[in-house]
Amino acid sequence: MKILVNRWSWGRLIYWGIILFLIFFFLSLFFYDTSIIFKTLVDLLLALISLLITFWALRTFKLFSKKITENKQLKFWRTAVLLGIIFLLLAEHVPANIIQVFQNKFFLLDTLIALAAAIFEESVCRGLLFSGFLGHEIYESSNFRLTKAALYSSLLFALFHLVNLIGGDSSAVFEQIGYTFAGGILFAALRVMTNRLFWVILVHFMIDWGPWVGFSQTSSNWFSLILVFGPLLVISLGYLISADKLLIKQTALKKF
Repeated sequence: MKILVNRWSWGRLIYWGIILFLIFFFLSLFFYDTSIIFKTLVDLLLALISLLITFWALRTFKLFSKKITENKQLKFWRTAVLLGIIFLLLAEHVPANIIQVFQNKFFLLDTLIALAAAIFEESVCRGLLFSGFLGHEIYESSNFRLTKAALYSSLLFALFHLVNLIGGDSSAVFEQIGYTFAGGILFAALRVMTNRLFWVILVHFMIDWGPWVGFSQTSSNWFSLILVFGPLLVISLGYLISADKLLIKQTALKKF
């Protein structure tokens, strides 16, 4: 098992990730007063373009030549991450939200909103940025490459949500920065675990899939956010650190 070589350099991956986000930001400003249907279609088009760019830049949506061969420790953390994802889906009321979507007259629009967000954010953050930072760590010959790449890309993922300050509740946005950072680490762990981008997009889509037309974001309780996302952050980092240790061990064995 080895980390696959991307078509683009790590620096090019990172700045293209930032460029795509800036395009999204300026489009959000430019089309701020247009209809939600038009904005959603623009977002979906940008998301699909970003997905194609990501595939071209990486050559593939895989990280490794084959999935990681897990030891007992990594299997434990994998189980914890999967249980954490189930817990998150329940905490975010995903089953109830999906039922409401199917009963809502805005079913198609709600679906496209969630799909556009999931495809765009995962293509940019777990695709271009994560792979870019991973390439940087490989270039620097540093240890714990997966963990560092997850931290750096998740920090940018969280800061990107500052765009929601446009017309949004500032306290709710800063809370969002906190839980999207933890969520970004979780999604990075899921990408490493599955060796695919598809599953990350699917989980993100399911979390975002709800009756959001006409919905305005409000602030939550910090304690409840920490209660939900604190453990998710810990188990996600546990998985990534264990995966890094396994890669370090496998690399050392190949030298002999």
